[in-house]
Amino acid sequence: MTDGYRIRDFVESDRNFILSTWLRAFREAPQNRYVPTDIFYDRMQPIVWRVMSRHRPRIMCIADEPNHIVGWICGTQDLLAFLYVKRHSRGCGLAGRLLEDLGLNGIIRCTFWTAHAEQYAPSWRYRPSLGER
Repeated sequence: MTDGYRIRDFVESDRNFILSTWLRAFREAPQNRYVPTDIFYDRMQPIVWRVMSRHRPRIMCIADEPNHIVGWICGTQDLLAFLYVKRHSRGCGLAGRLLEDLGLNGIIRCTFWTAHAEQYAPSWRYRPSLGER
């Protein structure tokens, strides 16, 4: 099901898409629902920038359309900062390919937690304090 897609390196033109999808997805997390919107974005944006600068995202795109992003992952071999797949592309194994590309499997430590994380990955462990290392 993942034919027709490829994983590529991050390029600077990806930055705004990643920042936008990361913040919107994390904004919907149960722990953030009652934080005033302006405070959430003012405080989270610099944190996400720092994490992105330390852990370069990997991009899942349409194989022959490198600018058509369908998902991305940010982290290291032992720590997942964030994983995102567009809603219409979920359920076809793209998240698994991104995790495999990063070298993550088994019990995964995550620095950001969304409503989807618990649903899709019961073996993941939320460790927010690791995000800025």
